[in-house]
Amino acid sequence: DDLESIFATEDGGCLLAGNSSSGISGDKTDTASRFGFDAWLVKLDKNGSIQWQKTIYSTNYNMKLYDLDGIPGGGFVMVSGAGLTKLDSTGNIIWVQPLQPGHGYISVKHTSDGGFIMADDGLAGVGLTKADMNGIPEWYQLCARVTLRSNDKAVQTSDGNYILYGLTVEEDYDGEDYYYSQYRHVVKKDALGEPVWQIEDYTPYDYNFTAGLAETNDGGVLFGTSFAANGPLNFNVEKINKNGVKLWQANVPDISNDLLAGIVRFAPNSYLLGGSTTGLNDDYQVYLVGITDTTGKNAIVSNSIASAKQAADFTIYPNPVKDKINIQSTANTTYTLKDGTGNTVTTQKINGNGSIDVSRLQPGIYYIINIRTGYSYKILKN
Repeated sequence: DDLESIFATEDGGCLLAGNSSSGISGDKTDTASRFGFDAWLVKLDKNGSIQWQKTIYSTNYNMKLYDLDGIPGGGFVMVSGAGLTKLDSTGNIIWVQPLQPGHGYISVKHTSDGGFIMADDGLAGVGLTKADMNGIPEWYQLCARVTLRSNDKAVQTSDGNYILYGLTVEEDYDGEDYYYSQYRHVVKKDALGEPVWQIEDYTPYDYNFTAGLAETNDGGVLFGTSFAANGPLNFNVEKINKNGVKLWQANVPDISNDLLAGIVRFAPNSYLLGGSTTGLNDDYQVYLVGITDTTGKNAIVSNSIASAKQAADFTIYPNPVKDKINIQSTANTTYTLKDGTGNTVTTQKINGNGSIDVSRLQPGIYYIINIRTGYSYKILKN
């Protein structure tokens, strides 16, 4: 079961979209089909409670969901092995537009004219497909001809044009061995799919994939890449202006395995990069890093908002909490309480069992972290 996309809804909740081959178990209430992966949608309210869920069954093994986007006025659109599917606000199918032969949609975004733009990883290579409001393709433009693996992304820019960010892998055979060459592509097309500019970079890394794309306030773009260069997995973010000129590159120190998962704009000139890192102690953690698109400087918001892999070394109750969170442990430990953006609310040393007063905090999501081990719990404050 894989989570592929999260979309924030207007009611303060969110829709989780992914793939599942599980039957009824855990929070899943629908049986699995016999054809492989099914698309599984779970709608959460603002408190994280499940409001509804839908399992969209496949008619063949290719019903794997790749991406989902919200539609202005309500509803969603998703791309999968079946093609382009429009859903209403409760996950019911409105229409399905099957894939044309030789095409494969990897990402989808709604466009200003009510239609949709898709990164298209087809047999011919990496391209863009523009569809109208009914999901019917209007045009297709091939951007890079050869690919063996891709994680392409496409967005509409504020000037009405489109940006594609993709990866292609070329395969060569000399009669004895296969050789692979990887290339990154950042392509801008106009409203009719005609080329504006294109950047192609050869990437000599062992492992490389696209990991984020966002338009900047000045009409340029940020794009992120995760890669391995004979060592740990790292990522970098690059800024390109509206004319396709590279302005700067920002990356993380080469000290651990750092995997970038996405870029989200949260202020006119600021962005959050979300991903994960094994850290120096080999503990798998979630991180958020804030950057500004004017300088590319990294400003760490939090590098251990949540962690996993280690066994729980303390327990808490109640959760949700209103006035006081109780902590039970066998060790004398210092705990940090952070809010949902990674800011430290309070730090308190507790000898074994104790409590932290949260009565004056605003309702929302918080995290309590054992500073010594990095283990954390998510807390809902009522």
